[in-house]
Amino acid sequence: KEMFSCSFVAKANEVKRKGMFRKMKKVIITLSLTIIIILGIGILYSQLTPNTITIDNLNNNNITMLLETDVNSNNYEISNNTTWPDTNYTFNATLSYCDNGSEITWNATDNTITLKGDLSDKCYFYFSRL
Repeated sequence: KEMFSCSFVAKANEVKRKGMFRKMKKVIITLSLTIIIILGIGILYSQLTPNTITIDNLNNNNITMLLETDVNSNNYEISNNTTWPDTNYTFNATLSYCDNGSEITWNATDNTITLKGDLSDKCYFYFSRL
């Protein structure tokens, strides 16, 4: 009788431990999957969110500035200047573009261009003569 109750208690304790182990295993798996999903979403979001850069000078090989030769001539030549043009020119948003579709914004107040998209994009900035 004593042997039976010890065996029964030992068996009950073993079942209890297995049940606790299963619960802990489920919790660990659930937490691991949650962390993996959160990290995956974060990485995906960072890849899909476009980068932004403000350009205040032309010391960059991925930037080409083209200046109109005469007023309304629609003839543009590549400029070797390292600064944006003066008041004799206006930024031409219609002609300006980037090879991979980065978004271009001109800020006339402080003479800077903001690029939103692929920061390694090759861009062409057109300035029309006034």
